[in-house]
Amino acid sequence: MKLIITLLAVLWSFQALAVDTPQRGMVMTTVALKFGEPKEKLPAVGNPPIVRWVYPGYVVYFQDDYVIDTVLTPSTPPAHG
Repeated sequence: MKLIITLLAVLWSFQALAVDTPQRGMVMTTVALKFGEPKEKLPAVGNPPIVRWVYPGYVVYFQDDYVIDTVLTPSTPPAHG
């Protein structure tokens, strides 16, 4: 019984960490409509050009208007010292 309660607690904590983010294959207009305008739009870099949109808590990477990845970012910078 204790093991079941522990497993449920772990699953609950993972669920609390879940973040709704853009999924691979979404187009820029859909991302903007569903998640709002990003905090920052970074210019295209490289070949093929990759564009980054910065949202609080994550960055969305686009190639040819399509999401290719979404990466979670720390909400606060790590402490130095």
